[in-house]
Amino acid sequence: MRIPPATAGQHAEIFLQTGHSGSVTSVSYSPDGKFIASGSKDNTVKVWDVQTEKLLRTLAGHSDNVSSVSFSPDGKFIASGSLDKTVKVWEAETGQLVRTLAGHSYHVNSVSFSPDGKFIASGSYDNTVKVWEVQTGKIALTLTGKKNW
Repeated sequence: MRIPPATAGQHAEIFLQTGHSGSVTSVSYSPDGKFIASGSKDNTVKVWDVQTEKLLRTLAGHSDNVSSVSFSPDGKFIASGSLDKTVKVWEAETGQLVRTLAGHSYHVNSVSFSPDGKFIASGSYDNTVKVWEVQTGKIALTLTGKKNW
């Protein structure tokens, strides 16, 4: 089955990939629609070519389930959040680990790049949102929620 790259305003067909050994918990299209990153309970992120439906690379480094994945706006990086309390930043093209962002005291369940790609926001079960500087790995901001929302 051939799937056209996803572009704004077009509906992309959905296809099933098997390759993770655990449930898939998160997916993200690259900005150009050519690739999909998938995070899983097998502690990995996998990068897929949408057109060929082939697995390109596996990003291994988390010690617990990957709960969220996100491509940077320029498509050069992938952020992954995990139950291991970390956010990892990867080079999308090579799969090389750029840095690990540690600072949450409980599971990270959501990650997202800022529109300019300079920051990553991560949400955690520790009731915080942390905003990280991608280039330095430093925390720029911590938003603290109420306990037991």
